[in-house]
Amino acid sequence: MRAIYAHADRVIVWLGEAIEDGDKALKTIHRLAEDQTYLQAQSAKTSNNACLKLLQREWFQRIWVLQEVGVARCISMMCGSVQINGHVFCEGLGTLGYSLNLPRTIHPVVHLIKGALFRSSYEIDPRGTHTIGELLDMYHNHHATVMHDKVYALLGLSVEDPDSIDLKPNYRLPWNDVLKNTAIHVFPGVCSVETWPEVPVAVIKGRGWILGYVDSVEESPSNYGYQRINVNYSNTARLLGGKDIWGTRWTLQASAESIREGNIVYLLQGAPSPLIIELCNDHFTVIVSTVPLRPGGNIKFPDIMPVQQNFLIQDSISDIYMTWKISSADKENNCGLRYQRELISVVPHYQEKASEKAKRLHSVSLIVEATIIQILEEEDWEDQLRYVLQQCGESLSISENVVKVAAANQKNGSKIIQQLREHFGDSFPISENVVKVAAANNPEIIQQLCEHFGKSLPISENVVKAAAANNWYGSRIIQQLREHFGESLPISEN
Repeated sequence: MRAIYAHADRVIVWLGEAIEDGDKALKTIHRLAEDQTYLQAQSAKTSNNACLKLLQREWFQRIWVLQEVGVARCISMMCGSVQINGHVFCEGLGTLGYSLNLPRTIHPVVHLIKGALFRSSYEIDPRGTHTIGELLDMYHNHHATVMHDKVYALLGLSVEDPDSIDLKPNYRLPWNDVLKNTAIHVFPGVCSVETWPEVPVAVIKGRGWILGYVDSVEESPSNYGYQRINVNYSNTARLLGGKDIWGTRWTLQASAESIREGNIVYLLQGAPSPLIIELCNDHFTVIVSTVPLRPGGNIKFPDIMPVQQNFLIQDSISDIYMTWKISSADKENNCGLRYQRELISVVPHYQEKASEKAKRLHSVSLIVEATIIQILEEEDWEDQLRYVLQQCGESLSISENVVKVAAANQKNGSKIIQQLREHFGDSFPISENVVKVAAANNPEIIQQLCEHFGKSLPISENVVKAAAANNWYGSRIIQQLREHFGESLPISEN
């Protein structure tokens, strides 16, 4: 099929008959490419509805039809008797995107249609430009009749040779083996991959490093088919040279799952490039498996693999537990997999002993804590912290270290502790060391802790000494402690 479309001088995409004003919608998109103010002179609501219905048609959601536009050199879109150039179609959608929330499946399809302009007219049947991991990131929500086709339908668009990556189509192979082989290829160096028959989710265990988190996301209609994110790097990433290698501003192809602020950037041990994951209650789920960071011009990225052996880097390595979803073959809405669901409800077949679950929760908590601590170092911490806490399940806890960092924050310590306390409730960790740090900071935090914990607030001579050494608020904090604890406040000659 790939060869047929690659040899064709022109491919006409048939979107169907002119029902529900589909032909008029295509005309509207054509006019928007010519005149961005066209909708202002028309009945915008009526035109928007017709365009939305057109873009929700089956063609935009089927995975096999991607090859129609993935290798073609000239594309036309046709509905009823109306036919427009593919590039014009994309330009019109770029304008339409300012007034209408377009279906997410449209973004990566537009990426392929626009790419027709840059395909060679003299090189027959060239291979694609994306790896299978990148293609799955973009198209795994597209529909297929058979689960195997979620992978096999993309091989013709891949830059990789199916034979060399052990993904040659074999419909006799059980689906769970196809998914497992694909995961092992997409995530090199993972410790284990578990899959189950007819289940579109793999559970992946590996090791690696937290590189930072997504600070902001921009999806502009004018950059249709792409998304731009800003990455805030961790200290480990700086040791790896991440900022120099990849930069802080990334431009990525539109993915099937939306990247959000607060998503974590992670590098698996043995992997050449990072991935983007999201906290999902008591585990992580993969949002982008293959971040295609490529240099421009003749610049070459240094090999990051040897740097991973640095002993300082090895000391910061962590265990990671992730789910990787390739949505079901039918039209079932699978977005619920991304919501705040425990691992056992996402993959009921998954089994683990109590000790294994405790280890997994501990590993997830460590990654969450490291991310929270990094977020608290920034000026714009509030939205990112709120987002991470929203994704935390009840089974996750935080350590004393996080609370100490919050208590030491001179500007926002009180607000941060309030957010943490409201979320974690009775599991909020309080200790003498936390109170000692708070006593060295400001009276607002001490007042908040006194009001919440009452007489159970751990107090000691060391806490009083920390307050006494506080040049700015020492006398006020000691007065607070005296009023709260009375004669039980430990005062000594020291």
